[in-house]
Amino acid sequence: LRKGEHQTADELLAGLLERYPAGLLADEALLERARLHEEVFGDKARAMQIYQQLFSDYPGSIHAATARNRFRYLRGDLIN
Repeated sequence: LRKGEHQTADELLAGLLERYPAGLLADEALLERARLHEEVFGDKARAMQIYQQLFSDYPGSIHAATARNRFRYLRGDLIN
């Protein structure tokens, strides 16, 4: 990510999640992937899928509330 190789980073995070779905950093990997898809790739639909996976698969995660809020925002629920 620091090198700006966003596609490679996304692939590595996906591989991490595939190999270690119960790993301590799985929820953080999902959050980072969702942010990549939302902010870098501009893929709102894919970002929503990943955010939903995070709060569904890891409901006890400290990132679950953030993921739920981002999902709702992208869906258009929050009006600022």
